Amino acid sequence: MIKKYIIFIIIFIFLSILCIGDNFVNGNGDTVFDNCPEEVNLNQADADGDGIGDACDNDTIYGYISGAFFDGLNVDIAVFDCGSDLIIDTVITDEDGYYSMGDLEENWYFVYPNDEWYVFIPQYIIVKIGYPMWEKEDY
Repeated sequence: MIKKYIIFIIIFIFLSILCIGDNFVNGNGDTVFDNCPEEVNLNQADADGDGIGDACDNDTIYGYISGAFFDGLNVDIAVFDCGSDLIIDTVITDEDGYYSMGDLEENWYFVYPNDEWYVFIPQYIIVKIGYPMWEKEDY
C-alpha cells in the first residue's frame, strides 16, 4: 500500500513539473496579466510599452548583469556605424541587474556594460533585431 502511495506521489510530482508553464513561474495564475505567456519573464517588463513583454518582443534588447554588484550599472546600446560603434542609449540596471531597451529598428546592436570599476566577461554581446538569417532567393 505504501509503495502505491509513493509511486502515486512520484507520478503526480512528475506530471506537475511537466505542466508548469510561464503563468505559474510568474505567479500570476492566469494569462490575463501575463504579457508574454509563452516565455518566462518574472518581472513582466515591457521596455517599449507595447503590451508585449520584453522576453517575447522582437524589437527589444534585454538581459541581466550578474555578480556581486549589479544594481545601477550603465549598459551601453550601440549600433555599428562605418567601422565603429555609435552609442544610441545608455540604460541603467535595476536592483536585480535587469536592463532593457525597446522599440528598436532593424540593425545589429552592440550591448556592453560600461563601468570603470568592473570587468565584464564577455565584454560585449552582439544582438540582431529584425533581419532574417538569410534571404530566400528565386533562381
